[in-house]
Amino acid sequence: MDLACSTLAFTRYNLEEALRRIADLGFAHAEVAITPGSPHLTPETVCRHLNDVVELLRSVSGIAPAALLVELESTELRLWQQQFPVICRLANILGIVTVTIAAAPSGSDWAKEVERLRQVVSWAFPYGVVVCVETRLGTLTETPQAAVELCRCVPPLRLTLDPSHYLCGPNAGQSFDGVFPYVHHVHLRDSGTTPDKIQVRVGQGKMPFTRIIQQLHRHEYDRLITIEMFDRPEPPYPLEPELRTLRLLLAGML
Repeated sequence: MDLACSTLAFTRYNLEEALRRIADLGFAHAEVAITPGSPHLTPETVCRHLNDVVELLRSVSGIAPAALLVELESTELRLWQQQFPVICRLANILGIVTVTIAAAPSGSDWAKEVERLRQVVSWAFPYGVVVCVETRLGTLTETPQAAVELCRCVPPLRLTLDPSHYLCGPNAGQSFDGVFPYVHHVHLRDSGTTPDKIQVRVGQGKMPFTRIIQQLHRHEYDRLITIEMFDRPEPPYPLEPELRTLRLLLAGML
């Protein structure tokens, strides 16, 4: 296992500076977010300027893009057919295997989402990309049981485990051990037990870091763990010391 840092922690800087700051914190890998309205990269930018994006992501020494987090404007299938294969091509050029997306919102038609995800996975396959849905509040993966069932319905699909959403969501206080066989990527931060405490200072939350690492070891997980913290809305504490502290904490466990 190795550690990465999400570019979502540095959206107040341009992408080049964000990658440089991630490297300065001691990370060798970054997860790059590609989202609508992002100050770094949007899906439209990737589709229109693919070669320039590749050059930019390779421009900062000491840091390698190692995973992508992708959101599009909607779950509309035609939009995904237009934009997602280009993003997968970007991943392939950069040697990235893991691309994380969100499942449809809670309450969405299950069969329709299964069919959509089957299509998304098929568009990723030629580029050697593993598509992962994030375990996230407000989506069809907000409970461990539903997340596992989604993977069973779409066999190549895997999970990006974000345990914060299980700690402070409908699954609060319950086990989520059942998801670990399907985990291909991990997002970590310290969290409280209510949605307004989904990100707190390291040591002030209830995240069972040791148990999570033990479970990953038990399932022979040997891929990246991304520290995903957010600078928007701006937290009431400096974020870079928190990122450094959590990196050192997790590195000691690994």
